[in-house]
Amino acid sequence: MKLSFLILLFLILNGTSRSAEPANPKEADIQSNKAERQQKESTKDQTPSLQPVVIDKLPYSPKDRSPASAQTPKQEAHAGPESNATWWFNLFIVIFTGCLVGVGVAQVAVYIKQARYTRRGLRLTRQAADAAKAAAETASRQTKILEDGQRPWIMVQVDEWGLPDRFDASLGFGGVIKWSAINVGRSPAFLTELVVVPDIFPYPLPDEHPDDQSPKQFAKFIIPPNGKHSSSLPTIVDAGAMQSIFDGKRCQVVYGIARYHDSMGNPHLTRFCVLRHRDAEGWKFEPVGPPNWVEYT
Repeated sequence: MKLSFLILLFLILNGTSRSAEPANPKEADIQSNKAERQQKESTKDQTPSLQPVVIDKLPYSPKDRSPASAQTPKQEAHAGPESNATWWFNLFIVIFTGCLVGVGVAQVAVYIKQARYTRRGLRLTRQAADAAKAAAETASRQTKILEDGQRPWIMVQVDEWGLPDRFDASLGFGGVIKWSAINVGRSPAFLTELVVVPDIFPYPLPDEHPDDQSPKQFAKFIIPPNGKHSSSLPTIVDAGAMQSIFDGKRCQVVYGIARYHDSMGNPHLTRFCVLRHRDAEGWKFEPVGPPNWVEYT
């Protein structure tokens, strides 16, 4: 009974394995080879291939290479001879840089030329300005000369001094001084203030004139060209002063100030000093005194 069961089981298993085998042996080989290739490709993708490493050069330290020439192995592998495009590009850069340098040099030359022209122009302008200033000063002087030639000028002169020509106590030492304010200009003078003072001073006169006394005011008294205004003043000299005059130590002085306007209303001033003194030869007349005693404006 058991023996027959085992034989039946063997037959079933044997039939099953035969039915699983392909009917065509070649087709089975193709399928087997295809499966084997697929398995190898999957294995290749999963497992990195190990390639032998060949070292052509001895190892070196990074210190042996300068930072400027340091390159990674990948960069060295890709480094190769320059192409024509790179060479032309470098040539273009060199030419363009040279053009920029040339333009810069030309600009510097132009700036230097412009600076020279500017300096020359400034020099000519300064010369023209100096010439114009000189011309203006000349014109101003000429105008002043014309104005001075046409304006009024007042001067004061003494017509009579009022003292005797010799020392004599019996004759007394008093008299009358006569004077005149004369317009020696070419236009009318409008006299507004006038003061005339007779006095005795040491000779020679001091440099500083005495303070002006209160002037006599006029309501624009007109003195025509070559006209004059005359008046007189009494003078009294004591015996001691008269002796000093005849000894040449003192002098007789008439001084004062006159203020007037011209026809344009411009103010003018005359400060005058007239004196006479004696020496061994007699009386000496001086129409003007020291510089500080005389002024004409």
